[in-house]
Amino acid sequence: MFEIYKSIYDQIKDEYDSSLITEFWLGMSKQIGENFSTQGAALDGKFTHDPSIESTMVSNTGEIAKILPDVYAYLKARWPNPEWFIYLVRTMSTVRSSLAIQDITTMNIGDYDAVFTDWNMIYKLYELLHFLDEMPNVDMYKIRNIVEFGGGYGAMARLMTTLYPWINYTIIDLPSLLAVNYCYLNDWYYAPFVGIAEHRVKPIKFNLVTAKNKAILTAPSHQVINFVPIGLAKEVDISGEMFIAVASLNEAPDKCINWVADKDYFGAKCALTVHWFNEVFSARLAEKHPIVNGIFKPFSTCQYSYFSKTHRAKKEVAE
Repeated sequence: MFEIYKSIYDQIKDEYDSSLITEFWLGMSKQIGENFSTQGAALDGKFTHDPSIESTMVSNTGEIAKILPDVYAYLKARWPNPEWFIYLVRTMSTVRSSLAIQDITTMNIGDYDAVFTDWNMIYKLYELLHFLDEMPNVDMYKIRNIVEFGGGYGAMARLMTTLYPWINYTIIDLPSLLAVNYCYLNDWYYAPFVGIAEHRVKPIKFNLVTAKNKAILTAPSHQVINFVPIGLAKEVDISGEMFIAVASLNEAPDKCINWVADKDYFGAKCALTVHWFNEVFSARLAEKHPIVNGIFKPFSTCQYSYFSKTHRAKKEVAE
């Protein structure tokens, strides 16, 4: 992991656009780059153990305990086949679970910590399920390209490309975090202990956008994850049917918020955003699209704002 990080980071480390980044995140990004460049081997692939990532991008187990029963119930309702549910749990694990299938099938909700699951992945799954519940007209099976602004360390990209292996995924982020995304997802899809590759619909390809390679790939023959540094984002042709920004775009300068809004969220037909209040972000998001928003319970400090160009209320859909 250490060698891969340095290789990726060295290719894009200067691709910043300071007008699109706050001073806080500029400093945080450089700190993460330094941490992984000098201490990557010590982290031993435990991406969420880096202090900067842990303090800004990882939900704690107390928060996850609040939502786990809802996630479990929602999954069981949507995917009642026990083997599929077990497979989903296992593919979200940070290490291979030693539990037998029958052990997971008969597990009580209080036993969830027996499965070696990345807690933050459960939070990401909750974000997705909440969005699908509020926006029932969104058909994920018709979406082929997703753009995520601010990928964190890669948790949402991992979830979406695992659940929907036909989707091409583009991540726009700061160079040091983009390199973390690359390493994290590389470990997920190519580490020897991960069995999910045996079940994929298509092979996966990683495409790093650099000053020498400004092509966004959406090849139909395989799934692609595009990694775009923020400093090159204006120079490449980015588009997708779905836009995702979780606690990212709302923390950007107004110039960045306006740029993304002027791009109409890269042509997205629907958007999943979770954020704390930002007047410019909220106003621009609501300019062209009917917004569904509210408090992102049980997290009282978070709000959600979703849109779909074909949105109808849940009641209308039911009727």
